Amino acid sequence: MKRDRESSSWWDWRVRNNVKEVEDTATANAEEAKHALEKLVERCVVLDNLSPACSVHTLRKALEQFGKVQGVKLFKDCLTGSFAGMAITEMECIEQREYVVKELQDYLFMIGQMPRPARATAATVELMIDHPLRASLRKPVGRLVSRKDPCWEDVLKVAEIENFHHSLLDELVKQRREEEAKLAKSQETQLQENIDKLKKLEAERNSQSLQVLRRFYCG
Repeated sequence: MKRDRESSSWWDWRVRNNVKEVEDTATANAEEAKHALEKLVERCVVLDNLSPACSVHTLRKALEQFGKVQGVKLFKDCLTGSFAGMAITEMECIEQREYVVKELQDYLFMIGQMPRPARATAATVELMIDHPLRASLRKPVGRLVSRKDPCWEDVLKVAEIENFHHSLLDELVKQRREEEAKLAKSQETQLQENIDKLKKLEAERNSQSLQVLRRFYCG
């Protein structure tokens, strides 16, 4: 499977044999585009609480334990441009998507050989707001607003709310990064402890006490 670099730019990675389908439906009428988008969403799963260090390749390889991955889309922070810990992945069929959701409700997500308490939910059309198929269904309308416009005060209130939300987002990003750093340090400590235990067992493999235990339990 190769990554397509010429089309289907909405995805960070996508199986090449799916690109033709996207190209055909993206230029179709609104009804066909809506149907194609609904079919696409049925196969997609949303993954949240992923590590900021997660990459497309790492996520794709981790999901292959559940089925065949057809596409991966990483969500970026609108302010920093860095990975926001959330992704949409397309599986080969609905059954595989449901399998991913079910398994991650009960078990940790093994990604990059490390367990991760990731969340998985079925994707919705609303989350594909900037997808080419969704774009063909929208007809955005906009206009410039001056100080003399009757809705000028409303525009200012919206701008104030957006600035407040951005400040909250900055704080949440900072808090999440601190939590990620603590989790990474804890996992690194636990891994080192396991390595030390393994080295100790290897060193004592031929010790006298181990030989006594071996004769006692194994005869």
